[in-house]
Amino acid sequence: MLADHAVESVVDLPTAASNIVVPGYFEAMKVPLRDGRFFSDLDTERSRLVAIVNQSCARRYWPNESAIGKRIREGGPTGGQPYRDIVGVVADLKQNGMDAEPRPEVFFPITQFPFAPWTALKAMTFVVRTDGDPLSIAEVAKTALQAADKDLPVTRVRPMTQYMAESLERRRFSTLLLAAFAGLALLLAAVGTYGVMAYNVNQKVHEIGVRMALGATASQIGALVLRDTLLLASLGIVVGWGGSLFSARLLASQLFCVRATDPLTFGCVAALLVIVAGLASYLPMRSAISVDPTTALRSE
Repeated sequence: MLADHAVESVVDLPTAASNIVVPGYFEAMKVPLRDGRFFSDLDTERSRLVAIVNQSCARRYWPNESAIGKRIREGGPTGGQPYRDIVGVVADLKQNGMDAEPRPEVFFPITQFPFAPWTALKAMTFVVRTDGDPLSIAEVAKTALQAADKDLPVTRVRPMTQYMAESLERRRFSTLLLAAFAGLALLLAAVGTYGVMAYNVNQKVHEIGVRMALGATASQIGALVLRDTLLLASLGIVVGWGGSLFSARLLASQLFCVRATDPLTFGCVAALLVIVAGLASYLPMRSAISVDPTTALRSE
């Protein structure tokens, strides 16, 4: 519930995911502060009640103004929770997977709750930042937690990199599969380019012989073959770009942190195809340069 937003029905109530964190959580996770401040040990039950929102929440509910100083509370119009002042805006966190879209979130300091939240939730996540190998202090962290409560079960201890890798596991398989098919398509394109250029050189043997008889140098003959190769590659790139733009919407759901029409990607792929075409035309070019003018003139 927002103090400065009137709603006509329960359906129109603002919604956001809520999280209870300790002071120092954002610093440990290295979450950038966009406005205001982080929680501190001074945020207690006896101080004013505060909250922090992420950028998605601030943009949705206060798009043209600062969220700092705004008041929110959990529950609807009849909710019994007190209002809290927003004291900070942090960058969006990937709470539901690296490839998930961020959603509005609100964070509350655990120091302002009269009860331990994990007694109701039956679980709590601890975050520990280290300078070295995270697993090297796993046992030390377990010992420290169980020193506070010997009956506290500590499970699923793993580095953050592993959590990130697991969230992308299915997407990684799809990407590897697409990369394998793309590599096969690139190989077929190279073989096809070689075949076309070899045929093209064979068809122009007489023309090459005439050019060489008239004084054309090896570099000029090579440039002739390369020109035809680049013309063919350019035509393929233009057609490929058209097909890519048409199918971009189908691929968009499989992409992460990159647009389906990313110009840098299109440019890199075009450059790669030009390089592959140039390499595929190398042998036909060598064959054209080594043509004997006398033999070539009698080949008609």
